[in-house]
Amino acid sequence: QLAVGQTTQQIVVNENAPLLQTTSAELATTIPTDTLQTLPQSGNPDWQSFLLLLPGTSGNAGSQANPGMGSLAANGSMPFSTAMLDGSTISSPMSDNVINTPIFEAIGEVRMSDSNFSAQYGTGGIIFNQISKGGSNTWHGEGYDYFENDALNAASYGFGFGKVPALKLNNFGWQASGPAIKNKVFFLIDWEHRIQHSAGSVTTTTLPTNAMKSGDFTGFPTIYDPKTEVVSGSTVTRQSFAAEYGNGNKIPASMIDTVAKNIQAIFPDNPQTTFSTSNYEFLLPPSPTTEQKWFGRFDADITHNNRLTGSAAYNYPTTFKPVSIVFPFNATIVDVENMSGQISDVHTFSSRTINEA
Repeated sequence: QLAVGQTTQQIVVNENAPLLQTTSAELATTIPTDTLQTLPQSGNPDWQSFLLLLPGTSGNAGSQANPGMGSLAANGSMPFSTAMLDGSTISSPMSDNVINTPIFEAIGEVRMSDSNFSAQYGTGGIIFNQISKGGSNTWHGEGYDYFENDALNAASYGFGFGKVPALKLNNFGWQASGPAIKNKVFFLIDWEHRIQHSAGSVTTTTLPTNAMKSGDFTGFPTIYDPKTEVVSGSTVTRQSFAAEYGNGNKIPASMIDTVAKNIQAIFPDNPQTTFSTSNYEFLLPPSPTTEQKWFGRFDADITHNNRLTGSAAYNYPTTFKPVSIVFPFNATIVDVENMSGQISDVHTFSSRTINEA
């Protein structure tokens, strides 16, 4: 006869406490590769979207559409930051703005140092060091497309269920890496192209009334004919149109330049009888944005204790901004070409002596 045994249950949880940093008083946090790849994003993919998730951070880190370090502060530090790529600064020496942010898919991890960091990093309340991915003896390749479209978005849940704002975003590219010389030289190259079309915006401008366009300034301060100007010493006199032509505060139609008439004809009618500023509301066309990025990196094992590493990033964003009611007059194209690069040589002399230049 077998006796019924006792039911036992045991749960064992093992967790090693992180080792105390005894060689430096630096406070630092690292955003690893798996975090960068798995956290959801909206808009332009960028590691700066995750900055407020780091411990001790507060302030403004931009928006999902336009991520940035902004006025972010950490652990009481001043809201001034220095961005680095593979150990080399990519902040402008004049404005302290980030010159460019490399392709998101090319970043392996980001290390944030916010207190008591080494003097080698220079100034800044926070140091953001982006460490890029590199090649290996194995060939790798990928293609991707970050895609957003208003056809996939829901309307506002407010009363009336307003129209879904226009949005078309494609952020696509490819990456390839592998050995240039097996066991000696490795490379990684990345290309990305962003095309974004957003909705137009309703804005106001100031338009002259139809009467003003015809030269009629009745009700306004007296206007004078510049052709009648007489200078006598420090005294300047002019004759008013009303006194000269006896037709009130009006410019004769024959004196209005033909070019001015043609330009005025392009502007919409404004039948208002009284003039005021910001008197015309209109829809400003969308501002399409395109951006191309390149990134490349190589690693060369010169000897078993000497490695040469280099990386370069190129960024060329272009935005077309219509700012006038008469399109395309007064429209601007904003384009800023940015590039950065670095080469480092790490030589290991012994287990206790390493030199990096």
